[in-house]
Amino acid sequence: MMVGAEDEENLAIRYLGAVLKKAGHEIVINPCSRYEDFEKTLWQVNRFCPNLIGISIAFQSLALMYFELAKKIKESLPDIHIIIGGHFPTFEYKKILETQKSVDSVGRFEGEKTMLELAEFLLKKRSINQISNLVYRNGTEIFENECFNDFPSLDDLPWPLRERNPQVRLDEKFATLISSRGCWHSSCLYCCIGAFHSKKPVKFKLRSPKFVAEEISHLFHKKGVRFFQFHDDNFMMASKTATIERLKELHEWLTKYSIPLQEIVFLIKARPDTVDEEVVGWLKKIGTIGVFLGIENASETGLMALCRRTNVSNNQNALLTLQKNGVSATYNLLIFHPKATPDEIRENVKFMNSFDVFPYDFGRAEVCAGTPLECMLKKENKLKGEWPNWDYEIENEQVNRMCQIYKKTFRDKNTAYGYMVHLTIALGYNAKLIERLHPGTIQINLTNEAERLIININKFIGKQVSILSSSLDRNWKEKEISEFRENLGKGCKERIKLMEDINQKITNLVSAEHIFSKFGIEQKTQKVLNYLSNFNLLQKYD
Repeated sequence: MMVGAEDEENLAIRYLGAVLKKAGHEIVINPCSRYEDFEKTLWQVNRFCPNLIGISIAFQSLALMYFELAKKIKESLPDIHIIIGGHFPTFEYKKILETQKSVDSVGRFEGEKTMLELAEFLLKKRSINQISNLVYRNGTEIFENECFNDFPSLDDLPWPLRERNPQVRLDEKFATLISSRGCWHSSCLYCCIGAFHSKKPVKFKLRSPKFVAEEISHLFHKKGVRFFQFHDDNFMMASKTATIERLKELHEWLTKYSIPLQEIVFLIKARPDTVDEEVVGWLKKIGTIGVFLGIENASETGLMALCRRTNVSNNQNALLTLQKNGVSATYNLLIFHPKATPDEIRENVKFMNSFDVFPYDFGRAEVCAGTPLECMLKKENKLKGEWPNWDYEIENEQVNRMCQIYKKTFRDKNTAYGYMVHLTIALGYNAKLIERLHPGTIQINLTNEAERLIININKFIGKQVSILSSSLDRNWKEKEISEFRENLGKGCKERIKLMEDINQKITNLVSAEHIFSKFGIEQKTQKVLNYLSNFNLLQKYD
């Protein structure tokens, strides 16, 4: 049984499951993203009674939750072998095995070979000390097997295990996939992904465009999937020439597999320094409607401190190019980091208030296991908090004060800020999805309505962050913090309601078009809906 967080397809556990199934093992994929999923997970464990449970910890923040799950599984079925893997366990394997008695072993780095060999061990076909990348406990001792830190051949892997019926988003069938593993940059201060791959002989491994297109073809032609999200950490190559060549080849193979490109949409991730007019032109040709752009900071000193190897000009040019070409973007700003200065904060706040077209979030660079940030804070004796949820204080007193207020307000669940941002990002992509797959008069009005609301939300966030930045110059009293949090929460909840209304309209439109398409008259859907008096299209935002 493979267990992991899955709000969308978890390719980590689904690739491992596919490899095990190909070898003849019976596999169950069990999503478990929150404590509320424990009851269903434990029921599934007792029903399936597996010999082996693999738990993927993709997010360090969920580590304690999965340790608790392992404990509950062992209380019910103590003889099950539980292995955990992922970025966090790869680096913290010793502490995990010393403190978590319900965890029998840890798989480090890439897991396909480890899981196959562990299954053979449980079938008494192999000795435990012959399992690659395994760290295990025997009595009170911990043993580390030989570690091979390299990628498998991605083209030789079976496709990830998928449910019979695809996931659905916005009433469109949806799937996740990868065209690569790793990151050719792998040097960012805070990034667990870079840390995970940085010691590999090659930090970045590609699938052949032919095999990527073949998987897309299967999902499109056999399962009706039209909405694809690539989970590559960098969809683009390190050079523009290589990027263009790869996009052209992918375009060629998609065409050879008879995939009508006007009927599919892609979401990808990219660095700003890989985006220009020609690249975006090819991204649009293959169906890209949205890019999660690695902006990370809007100041030169901040980008340097985060080891991004990009500059403010790269960030601005990428956003303007995507906007000009009608591709949606979302991004994050890590304005708080150990060396952040008041001037950096002010530059980022200015950026938030000057570029309000695309959804964004902002926050702090968190400490992940194995990262240069963790190493730096340990070396400087500045790592605080309790394992595995480490903390630190920002060196500049003014910025640290602002960050503490930020955590008490923007990150207070009662303000609903996080949920608002999540909805805003989804709304940006939804507006572009219907523009490509469901064009028409109603779509135009809904897309315009969504884009106006996104600008309204961004102006609201920018204004609130500007108010928050006044704490750089003076202390805020608790009453002022409380009032700010209350006003922030009120504004967020008002906008959440507006977004939910628009998303419902968009979903209704897509659903109607699917219904009409069954009768071969989808082209007339929006003309008919225009006559429906209760279909409220226009709404103004100040």
